[in-house]
Amino acid sequence: MAQTVVDSSFPKSARILKRGHFSQLHRAPHKFVGKQLVFDYRLGKSSCARLGLTVSRKYGKSHERNRFKRLVREAFRLLRPHLPSDIEMNILPQRGLQAPDFSLIHTDFQELIVHAKRTAEKSR
Repeated sequence: MAQTVVDSSFPKSARILKRGHFSQLHRAPHKFVGKQLVFDYRLGKSSCARLGLTVSRKYGKSHERNRFKRLVREAFRLLRPHLPSDIEMNILPQRGLQAPDFSLIHTDFQELIVHAKRTAEKSR
């Protein structure tokens, strides 16, 4: 019998799951808009980098929404060590974009890292 291996690089503790938490992030003071992603984020409220995803039905059919979420999670997983350790973010797709491109998503995350670090330095 085959065993399923669970990838621990995106644990449940790194996910935002509650509706109230998403609402707080939507009202967060920091926003960053990239080529493919819109980030609502806040710093200093968490002990580890956390990710939430919001993709409405307006984006497309379920397989398109799921592909978008898979690509964003993978970019988060790869760049998580470089993110500020206390960042919480909710990610939405840019309006009007249908075909997600991993390289653009990855670039948006890298630009967010620079933006968030600048924001953290200003607030100190």
